[in-house]
Amino acid sequence: MLQRERYFLRSRPGGLRAAALVFACVGILGAAWAPAGPPTDSAAPALQVLARQFPTGTNLRRTAHFLVVYDTDHHWAEGRARLLEQAYSRFMRQMQAAGFDPRPPGEPLVAVCFRRHRDYLAYARRTESTNLEGSGGYYSPATNRIVLYHGDTSPDLAPMRALVRQRRESIEGSGGPRTGALQDLDLVSRRYRARAGRNNIAHTLHEAAHQLAFNSGVHPPGQALPFWLTEGLATAFETTNPAVPFGPGEVNRARLRDLQAWTRGGRSLDLAELVTVLDPPAGTAEERAALYARSWGLFHFLFRRHRPALRVYMRAGGAAASPEQIRRRFESAFGPVEQVEAQWVRFLGGLRH
Repeated sequence: MLQRERYFLRSRPGGLRAAALVFACVGILGAAWAPAGPPTDSAAPALQVLARQFPTGTNLRRTAHFLVVYDTDHHWAEGRARLLEQAYSRFMRQMQAAGFDPRPPGEPLVAVCFRRHRDYLAYARRTESTNLEGSGGYYSPATNRIVLYHGDTSPDLAPMRALVRQRRESIEGSGGPRTGALQDLDLVSRRYRARAGRNNIAHTLHEAAHQLAFNSGVHPPGQALPFWLTEGLATAFETTNPAVPFGPGEVNRARLRDLQAWTRGGRSLDLAELVTVLDPPAGTAEERAALYARSWGLFHFLFRRHRPALRVYMRAGGAAASPEQIRRRFESAFGPVEQVEAQWVRFLGGLRH
């Protein structure tokens, strides 16, 4: 059951501060709270930091395992809080059952949710010094926070927003609503909201998996890990319908479709290249989608067919310094890349979406 605690953050004079300054003062920052002071448990230091970093009037929702900071409407934030708790339960239960021995985080995890995409981008520029224009959310190892935004402001949905606006303006310009036009507007609007909602669900679960992996000991903190490993695990917990089973033992149908589309034209999975990627190169949208899909496919395959070796590989720590060393570390756990790729291809051939 979710704890029903909600606060309004009231910052001291000075407004927003750079993340580095805030972290330097953890433990000594003070804050005023309304309607009451912060709890005196393990969440208190984090609550004080948040109160100093975010402007007056920002909302904060506390659950059993998360602190959700938001400027969205309460209903949407409640939905993120429920999803985060569901992600926590599913991640800890499944990874424990699979023998990865996750440890409960020692303090509440922080999620920051913005109503507008532009505010999300501004926050990322301020705290990460990077442009995350094409992202639906992110986990920051530096701040140990996940950051999300309301899906209906996504740039990816701009064509659908334009279509809704066009339908509405057409009705207003016609001198009055007509039954057919109103039904059409309602259909387009519902499709738009449904698409935004599905995207937000998948993004929330994906970023929560990153955060949980690094805070439970499943991923060692502070180490450079291969892209396929971090993103493969996170994509394994994606779904647009959390009412059905999801997790690393289940097929992520969206990623499988992307993977099959990539290989349909004869393009290789190129495992030798994939296992050595730390920072993904810039590429087309299709290439980026394929990289995430290949990462999901590899993690899913190893989780299903080489789980003991995967546990050993993940416990061994971070990636080595060079591509050659990274490949040797992979092969010492799973076998020659060529052999593993042949097994992987056969495994994928038996999956259906």
